[in-house]
Amino acid sequence: SDPYLAFAKLSKLFSDEIDFFNGSFQDSVFIHNSVNLGKDVKVGPNVYIGENCEIGDKTVIYPNSTILKDVSIGQDCMVHPNSVLGSDGFGFAPEKESYQKIEQLGGLEIGDNVEIGAGCTIDRGAISNTIISDGVKLDNHIQIAHNVVIGENTVMAAYCGIAGSSVIGKNCVFGGDVCVVGHVEVCDSVMI
Repeated sequence: SDPYLAFAKLSKLFSDEIDFFNGSFQDSVFIHNSVNLGKDVKVGPNVYIGENCEIGDKTVIYPNSTILKDVSIGQDCMVHPNSVLGSDGFGFAPEKESYQKIEQLGGLEIGDNVEIGAGCTIDRGAISNTIISDGVKLDNHIQIAHNVVIGENTVMAAYCGIAGSSVIGKNCVFGGDVCVVGHVEVCDSVMI
């Protein structure tokens, strides 16, 4: 009688508990055993890199960042301090007077030559992946929700927020404090 609630309950059958312990600490950095690090990757102190993550050659991860789960980062990227990549998207189905969590089963794909500012949060997808394409530049304090796709060479200034399942085209320019509601598409080369 409620397909969305049924979906939330079924998503739990496909979710694994996050594994915070199957890895090793090296100079205050935790790296899960399943992580694949490329050549010349630089990782600052107090960084957590979790399950099924992959980081490409010459990428730099600044201190205090978390790369939680199922995240792929390309080559020549920069992740500035205190950013969180691959966190759960905001998915809840109403049930009577409470909510059922929708497990986030997708991943996060970040292309090559991407720069992510300090204090950004980018969620992994609910079923499909969240995608940040090659050449994207994000300023500080930006929220990218689950299942969002951002096209190549798009830039966003501080405090932008992109709601779930939105698609942003290539070569777009978003000024500070721009928000996009969920499930909309912005075509290429748009300035907001």
